[in-house]
Amino acid sequence: MKRSAITLITASMLVANATQANEKFVAFAVNHAHERGFHGCDAAIEDAFEFAGGDDLRVTSDWFKSMDGSLRITGTYGKKNDAVLVDAVLTKSGGKCYAYHTTIIGYNKSCNATLAELEAFEYVAESPDYIWTENAGGVDMLLTPVGDGCNATFRRSAVY
Repeated sequence: MKRSAITLITASMLVANATQANEKFVAFAVNHAHERGFHGCDAAIEDAFEFAGGDDLRVTSDWFKSMDGSLRITGTYGKKNDAVLVDAVLTKSGGKCYAYHTTIIGYNKSCNATLAELEAFEYVAESPDYIWTENAGGVDMLLTPVGDGCNATFRRSAVY
């Protein structure tokens, strides 16, 4: 399957924070979905967890049969002080899989420093406690201060 430009742009920004992918972690997330009877969106799950690595991977899910076969799979991975949270909502319809991914990464620097480091993102606006940014591929990033650091929340969608 051809991967979207949005996926590739998001992947390049996550590589800096996540450890190298561990294939068994990716397979674990896919198998988790299969154990719940959810099939047909493996590529979307693999995409959501393609950088999973570190010391551990934990996943949980909610399967919504009433929504024409939708699964929400949430996972965390990484190492202490370098962890990633992924929340993916997958819906099958018309032979396709629609995926909505939210990824949260904590940075040990200010939000302004984080934005300066993630050069692919441009400032859009500020609202109470959030800095809104986006990149050319359509990925939104919301930055919010947390203590001395910053949480970056990345939002994207794709069709598989």
